[in-house]
Amino acid sequence: MPSVMLHAPDILEQPAMKRKLTVERNGIEWNCIHITGGESTQTPSGSCVYCGKHASWTAVRIKDHILGINGCKACPAGTEEFLETKEKILELRRHKEATKRRRSVIENANNIAETPIVLRQSTIESSMSSAKSTTVDEAVATFIYAENLSARIVASTHFASLLRLMASAPPSYRLPNRRRINGDLLNTVTSKLRALDEPIRKACLAAHGCTVMCDGWDDISRNHLVNCLYGTAGASFFEGTTQLDSETHEDAVSVANFLKEAIDKLAPPVATVVHVVTDTCSTMKGAWRIVERERPWISTTCCAPHVLSLLLKDIASIAEVSNVMDNMEQLLRRFWGRSRWPRMKLNEVTSKNHGKPLGLYRAKATRFAGKVSSHM
Repeated sequence: MPSVMLHAPDILEQPAMKRKLTVERNGIEWNCIHITGGESTQTPSGSCVYCGKHASWTAVRIKDHILGINGCKACPAGTEEFLETKEKILELRRHKEATKRRRSVIENANNIAETPIVLRQSTIESSMSSAKSTTVDEAVATFIYAENLSARIVASTHFASLLRLMASAPPSYRLPNRRRINGDLLNTVTSKLRALDEPIRKACLAAHGCTVMCDGWDDISRNHLVNCLYGTAGASFFEGTTQLDSETHEDAVSVANFLKEAIDKLAPPVATVVHVVTDTCSTMKGAWRIVERERPWISTTCCAPHVLSLLLKDIASIAEVSNVMDNMEQLLRRFWGRSRWPRMKLNEVTSKNHGKPLGLYRAKATRFAGKVSSHM
C-alpha cells in the first residue's frame, strides 16, 4: 500500500473550519416570536408577538406557551391569526405523536418477529397453577367489589402480608368472628403495635417537651368520645380514645381530670408535659383554668386550625360573602346535580384548552379516626 506524506505547508493551506454563527429556525412556532438578542444561540431572547411576553425561547418552550401545556401559562391572545397558528402547531404535534406511536408499533412487531419461538407443552401442574391464580384474582376482586372497598387495598403492604400468611395457613384454619376482632385480637394487635413504636416514643419524649392535644367528637353510633395525642418536635403519638359515660360526662371538671391523667402519665424522667391544646368551647376553657391551677407549669392554648375555622365561619355570615357563597353553591349544584352533562362538558373544554381535565370540587366533611373500642 503506497504511503502518503502530508507536508506542513499543505496542511497550513487548508481553510480553517469556521463555527456556524446562525441557527436554522424553520419551524412555524418561530413566527410567534420577535427575536431581540442572542440570534446565534440555541435560546435567543425575544417577546411573543401576540401577548408581549419576554423570555429566552426554544422551539419546545414556544409551543408550550402557545398551547398552554407542561406547566406553562397559555398565551391569552385570541385573534384569528393566533388561533390559526395554534391549530397548525396542534396538528403538527398530533402528527408527530402519531408517527412516534407508529414507529413504536413497528419496532415491537420487528422484535417479536426476530424472537425465536420455542414450542413447549405446558405441564398439568403449571396449567392448574395458572387456573388457581385466576380464581384467586377473581375472589379478591369480588371481595373488594362486594364490600365497597377502595381498589388501593391491593397496594397495601398489610394486605400483601395477609395473603402470604393465608397461603401458608393450615387447611383447618377459620377466620376469626366479629367478637374476637373487636375483643381479644384488638387488644393483642394494639399491644404489639405499641411495642413496635415504643423505642421511637421513648426517644422523642425524652429529648423534647411534650404537648397534650385533646378533642371530643361523636361516632356513627352517637357515642361521645375523647381523643388524646402526645405531640413532640420529633413525632406525634395517638394515645387512644375514651368513651364518656354518665360518670365522665363532658364538663370542665371531667375534662380537666382527663387532661391531668394524661399529663401525669408522662411524668419525669419519661417526659415532661408543658403544654395543652384544645378547642375554645366554654367547657375546655373551664378545664384550662383547673389544669393551670393544679399543674402550674402547664400552659394552655387554643387550637389554631379550630380558631381559623371559626373565623372563616364568621366571615361567611357577612351578607356580601354569604351572597357569593350562595351563588357558588348554585354553581356547584349545577355541575354536581343528577345530570352528568355539565361535568362531562367541563372536562372536555378544560382538556382542550389546558391539556388535562379539570373539575369543580366540593368540600367534604371529615372525621378523625374511628371508634374501635371504649378505651385503648
